[in-house]
Amino acid sequence: MITATLSSRNQITIPKAFLEFFAIKSGDKLLIEARDKAIKLQPMGRSVIRSLGGSVTIAKAQKGMSLQKVMRITQKRVAQKLVNEN
Repeated sequence: MITATLSSRNQITIPKAFLEFFAIKSGDKLLIEARDKAIKLQPMGRSVIRSLGGSVTIAKAQKGMSLQKVMRITQKRVAQKLVNEN
């Protein structure tokens, strides 16, 4: 098992072996998911995006918005929900 330490800036360093194994490079996006009180990180590749296709319903008020704007709204709502749970 490999450990990482959360910095004072709320950042972690992913060990080089994982970066190489998953072909992750600086600037790549990672999907972060909470599952059973665990955090799952997954490189955002085409396969991840394709696997999510059709799994998200968009509210009528958000139809016609750019995907980036819908994602920002959703991220804020999820973050607020997580804050309220703790």
